[in-house]
Amino acid sequence: MTPECIDKLKEAFSADASDEEACAWAGIHTATFYDYLNKYPDFAEQRTALKKLPRLHAKWTVNKEAKTNLAAAQWLLERRAAAEYGKKVISQIEGQLDVMHGTTPGVSKLFAALFGAPDNPEPEPEGEADAN
Repeated sequence: MTPECIDKLKEAFSADASDEEACAWAGIHTATFYDYLNKYPDFAEQRTALKKLPRLHAKWTVNKEAKTNLAAAQWLLERRAAAEYGKKVISQIEGQLDVMHGTTPGVSKLFAALFGAPDNPEPEPEGEADAN
């Protein structure tokens, strides 16, 4: 593999490219790349390190921007300190939840045992009464 090819691979891995994408960018077959990795295992460590760069650059950008930009600072807090600053969703359910009807017979029996029998029990499907 030529030094230019290695540089192309490094460039692609710096953009978090997959092995297949990096090989396409470098103009080589993936088998050639994997042969190279077997011959030079240190390059696998370089690849892993290079693939982390985009995330690191993004973190630097967000942190730098958060110093002077209120929206960026809020975004950062909502994600990094979500328990304290994250958006909260409050749901309100109106009406009644009927756990005694419309469920499988086994669940209905469990709720009946735990909370008492319903006022108008649902008939068991055919064959269920015989199985018990």
